[in-house]
Amino acid sequence: MKIKKGIIPNVSLLVGIIIYEIIVIFVFNWTGVYRMILAAIVGGASYSIGKSIENKIVKDSSLVQDTKTINLVSFAIIIFIVVGLNFFSRSNKTNKLNENEDIQNIFDSITNSKTYNHIYIPTTKIFLVPPENYQFIEKMQRFQKDDNTYFQIVEMPGVDFNKNELTKENFEAKGAKIYNWKDFFLNRYSAKLIILQENYLSKNIFLSFGDSSFSAMAAGYCLINDTLSEKEILQSLNSIYYDTSISIDYLSHAKFEIDLKNTNYQFAKYASNTYVYTEEGILDDNNPYQNSFMVSQIISNGIDENTLGNYSLSLIESFEQQGLNIEITTSESKKVNDYNGYIIIGDAYHEEKQAKVYLQVIADFNSTISFTGIIGENQKETMKLFESISKTLKIKE
Repeated sequence: MKIKKGIIPNVSLLVGIIIYEIIVIFVFNWTGVYRMILAAIVGGASYSIGKSIENKIVKDSSLVQDTKTINLVSFAIIIFIVVGLNFFSRSNKTNKLNENEDIQNIFDSITNSKTYNHIYIPTTKIFLVPPENYQFIEKMQRFQKDDNTYFQIVEMPGVDFNKNELTKENFEAKGAKIYNWKDFFLNRYSAKLIILQENYLSKNIFLSFGDSSFSAMAAGYCLINDTLSEKEILQSLNSIYYDTSISIDYLSHAKFEIDLKNTNYQFAKYASNTYVYTEEGILDDNNPYQNSFMVSQIISNGIDENTLGNYSLSLIESFEQQGLNIEITTSESKKVNDYNGYIIIGDAYHEEKQAKVYLQVIADFNSTISFTGIIGENQKETMKLFESISKTLKIKE
């Protein structure tokens, strides 16, 4: 039997590298430069063992010698295996932690790839690997383990992350106890990890990231002493991947229907469960008094008739917190398309400018939808138009 010299040590080398790669992927989950160095050491040892075996069993000097070709081919195959499997393990890595490892320490610089374990978050460009025992509740758009343990993610296109108001001073002014505050990079995006306590029952986990073109926020909640759930939530957030190639049809995710026929108002912008409509769909971010209306869908169970008025007033208060001074002229509870409804009309003042505000909130047992119109020009005619449009608002079943 004739055999080319070099076959035995190269086969030994290949077998050693393959076994090594299987061990580091499925047992230790190693990646990076150290893994490459160890691969070279293991490869050298395997080759030496094979060469020793060859010297003992190959004694026929008439064997065909073509070791250069064999070595080059073998070397190319080894490089392919090491680099390929290293990439494979990186792309399928879910950052599993040891039981005693502090997960907060892994939020230094995260570079993730999208894997078959990642799932898509509707109305965002975000994918993540959810904890195994968490259920995605589509109506509330959140991952939930139980009533006390859950997290949800929203994305706000067009909102500059660098101008957000996530500061220690703002949280501490509200009485929050901050456990951890870390600035880092999630892939190439600036990010903040914030873990704090706002009440005596639960711990809040916030992960915000983005750039000048968008801002995304993940908010998680668990009981104050539930360290296991805290790690599960953080583990999942650590897997986030932002896919810029995604094209989103925001209106397909709307939980409402509205009739804009015979009007020139079109969808202009989406931000955190709020749909903004303007004339011709053109939004002027520098004009807060541009005629426009927003339809917001509340991610919660429907609000009952007895609390609908208070909820509507709380929406007015939220505008006042943004610097608008609103004087309510009329407010009433009213049926709208067989839904419980509440309507508020008022005048908004800011920097000596005045605009009209029209708010309509409707609710059923499952959903709450608000219609908020801001009217800066042609106020009488536009108020009638907005009242007419708001009456067509329906909740999708």
